[in-house]
Amino acid sequence: MQVFKAFYLILKKHMKPLFIYTGAYAFMLLLITQTAEDNMNSYFESTSLDISVIDRDRSQAAEALTEYLDSRHNLIEIEDTKKDIQDHIYYRYVKYILIIPEGFENNLMQGKTEDLLQHVQIPGSSQGRFLNNQIENYIKQVQIYLAGGQDIAAAMEAVQKTLADPLVETLYFGDKKESRNDTVFYFFQYLPYIYILLLVCGLAPILFALNKKEIQERTLCSSMNLMQKNVQILLGSVCYSILIYIVFAALGFLIIGKDMIRAETVYLLLNSAVFLIFAAAMTIFLCTLSPVNDSVLNFIANTVGLGMSFLCGVFVPQSLLSKPVLAAAKFLPAYWYIKNNNMLAGFSEEPFSRESFFTAVGIQALFAAAMFTGVLAVSKLKRQRR
Repeated sequence: MQVFKAFYLILKKHMKPLFIYTGAYAFMLLLITQTAEDNMNSYFESTSLDISVIDRDRSQAAEALTEYLDSRHNLIEIEDTKKDIQDHIYYRYVKYILIIPEGFENNLMQGKTEDLLQHVQIPGSSQGRFLNNQIENYIKQVQIYLAGGQDIAAAMEAVQKTLADPLVETLYFGDKKESRNDTVFYFFQYLPYIYILLLVCGLAPILFALNKKEIQERTLCSSMNLMQKNVQILLGSVCYSILIYIVFAALGFLIIGKDMIRAETVYLLLNSAVFLIFAAAMTIFLCTLSPVNDSVLNFIANTVGLGMSFLCGVFVPQSLLSKPVLAAAKFLPAYWYIKNNNMLAGFSEEPFSRESFFTAVGIQALFAAAMFTGVLAVSKLKRQRR
């Protein structure tokens, strides 16, 4: 087992990436753990903004719209002058100014929607878009009741009841006493990026060192044949990958604690194990192509890791990615990894099913098999050239 021993002697000199990335990931997970509960409690919390309403119509409909906005936001009175409006927006005293022009109620009753209202907002602000959508929804609701034959007073009253803040109740599918902690799923969400970094930056230098021309020639001169050498290198790679897997599994149980013990954890661990196999296969394939130095290795690891993470939904949720990007991401294993994670977490529109889960796991395994096939093909081609 001389090659196997040499593998771990070289590994001792390349343990720095393992410690750095493990420590960084543990720190990031601690931050997520501390903020997860606050984020969950604020899912259905309404946002109140500082806004102003200038009512030039002085009608019943205008008053009802003002009362509706006052119930959801902080209304600040300002004078109906160009200077006052500009000053309040420029100095950010208010985020949004709604102007209700004369004839608003008459136009509303006649079904006119063009230039029904005016507004002044901070250019490009998300708060402005939020308020525009809120007001547009209110107007559409009023028009629906008016079209149904109700008068303006009845329509306004009905809309106020319809758009009143609903009572939101969170339902859990399972034990009602169980507290859902999505930190578990966030922990597994970012593992593809970490696995790629640790395998490429940690395993690749060892493989390059053992596959140097001088080492290969010395091995051929010894009693050890090429098959024995490759088996020992493969055994060392497997042990290194298992070490990475155990370290991060233990890290999850250490930081997340008892919330890690749940039915979904078995699926999550299986999903991450298969992706780790792909990361190891990809690393071996890169090492088979040609030897490179450490700086190039770091460049490859970050390029592949970041590129796959952004395209496949590791850093940006898949629900926010465009259809062309998702179509391209399906040709990468991280897409199927994240798809499984989202199904288990309930973040996906697709409900969890074992068939879908194992299909995605199988696709990741096929990617790994393709990489190992590439390793065999490149190795055979190199032997023929010699």
